[in-house]
Amino acid sequence: MQLNVFFTPAEIVASAEQQNDIYIVIDVIRATTTLAVIFDQGASHVLVAENVEQAQAAAQKVPGRYLCGERNVQPLPGFDYGNSPVQFSQLDLSGRELILTTTNGTRAFYACPAQTTCLAGSFYNAHAVTSHALKLAREHNTNISLVCSGELGYFALDDAVCAGFLALELQR
Repeated sequence: MQLNVFFTPAEIVASAEQQNDIYIVIDVIRATTTLAVIFDQGASHVLVAENVEQAQAAAQKVPGRYLCGERNVQPLPGFDYGNSPVQFSQLDLSGRELILTTTNGTRAFYACPAQTTCLAGSFYNAHAVTSHALKLAREHNTNISLVCSGELGYFALDDAVCAGFLALELQR
């Protein structure tokens, strides 16, 4: 098994070699930590939307889903919640479905090749996500790729540090 690290989503697009990898997307300050907290709070499903329009359209198709997200750290008008792990840690989301769109994190999921497994990685869920990724990689005889979301298309040190931590976890 090989471990690949992409420091921005654009690096994935430039590389066609990892089509079958297990991907761990990292937006450690917000999106992927928020996703881990959402599932810890009992959510049954989260649709990761690439943009506001896609999120709103999905919410109209299935009423009752919480519409969540932000742009440039600002809450979105008409959305139920933002993108704060602290905010979600105070909610009972048992059995709920959510839709999440963010400035950087959710877009990174869409940079990964279609039909691949994409997991949300952070310090918060490091052991769980790396254990699951290793299990999947062994079952499917494939590699693991860490994808840093970055900030507005550029390298972000916080995501890179988390990628380093996850890489260490994967080697244990």
